[in-house]
Amino acid sequence: MQTGKWCCVKLPEPYLNSIVKSKVNCDYMKKFLCSFALPKLLEESFWEQIPSHRQHINTLMSQETIVTYAVNQDRSKGWVVLNANSETHARTIIEKFPIRRFISYQIDELLIFDSMIGAPRLVLN
Repeated sequence: MQTGKWCCVKLPEPYLNSIVKSKVNCDYMKKFLCSFALPKLLEESFWEQIPSHRQHINTLMSQETIVTYAVNQDRSKGWVVLNANSETHARTIIEKFPIRRFISYQIDELLIFDSMIGAPRLVLN
């Protein structure tokens, strides 16, 4: 079982009460994958939004609202994994992206999201 900020599984209440309630620090946020498509022709007005968009994404990452952010090499698709209470909450986050008017997107709630992000590296001496 993961603990701390990476925990995404809510344990049954009796288990929490009897064993780990004081030791587990989880906010039980759900994880959502937002897959988005960028327009084929990226106009000047799109590029003008990039600095504010990057600043917005960096802020959400520092707040741990966004876990990962990726765009493919040809700039046609992107993916964001984010923490949210609900799909509605996730959509609210995406709707505030400065590039929102240029993208179409789909959101899926994730059942499993395993990542090495934040995990210590194993050093073999």
